[in-house]
Amino acid sequence: MLENVAGGRDTAAEAGTGTNKTFSAAVAVLHFLACWEDSFVITTAPKKDQLTLNIWKELRRLWPRFQRHFPTAELLDLLIRMRSGSVDNMSWSAHGIVAGVGAEEEVATRMQGFHAEHMLFVVEEMPGMPAPIVKAIRNTCVGPHNVILGLGNPDSQHDELHRHAKREHVDHIRISALSHPNLVSGDPSIVPGAVSQQSVDQRLEEYGEDHPMYRSRVRGISPPQSKHSLIRWEWCEAAAARYSDDGLREGLPALGVDLANSEDGDKGAIARWLGACLTEVESDQCPDANELADRVVKEAEAEGIRGR
Repeated sequence: MLENVAGGRDTAAEAGTGTNKTFSAAVAVLHFLACWEDSFVITTAPKKDQLTLNIWKELRRLWPRFQRHFPTAELLDLLIRMRSGSVDNMSWSAHGIVAGVGAEEEVATRMQGFHAEHMLFVVEEMPGMPAPIVKAIRNTCVGPHNVILGLGNPDSQHDELHRHAKREHVDHIRISALSHPNLVSGDPSIVPGAVSQQSVDQRLEEYGEDHPMYRSRVRGISPPQSKHSLIRWEWCEAAAARYSDDGLREGLPALGVDLANSEDGDKGAIARWLGACLTEVESDQCPDANELADRVVKEAEAEGIRGR
């Protein structure tokens, strides 16, 4: 993971808990600032305490060693300024920005305004990040040395971290607790507070080796679905297997609509049905809910579909 950041490669790190990924991400932030003058670093997470209690806590622990090499640097609340005494004290800096649900458009717009020759985005707890913000981060990273590091404990193959990992230009790394020095050596004191054989054994006993929670939180393997999923993945597979059943198409056409009203936030969608079969879902950005509603009304009138 650190070699990728140093080499300027976008990276997705799906990791088990207690594997020191946050400490490593803090090292990456300071390394990036140290190696490239006038570099700009953004760390972001869905909640403020995920920033202050995770990566910025690690940054504070590392700060005395770092400041010995950069005596003019200044560490503040979710802010590092490399030129604290200069008039231009923000061009070479690192910032912590909360990107939680409910502020997607505001934060996405802010993210798109960041530009620098040397820029690093560290996205902590990426599985819980709103999709519009992740998209905004990708869109603002237009320079050859604009790097995205996404990391977290995988939630499902449909979360934003796994989606990031599946992109063609992104290096996908899996960090398993079973490969941690504390477990490989049998000595839990090598990295105090990190994962231990005892914690792994407890999860193995509680969940079993094939359980999604064990595979996710111990081995860093992204499960097919989140443990919070309302609609189970196996239900979707069973429904897809029945798609070719012509008997399900015996009935009237129908439309379902999910309205939105956002330039960069939630998408709007139209679901088209025939009888009991969902034949198509059309999804796109929806800056004008009235325009989408007009489309649905006209399509319903053309198909003879009555609202209810």
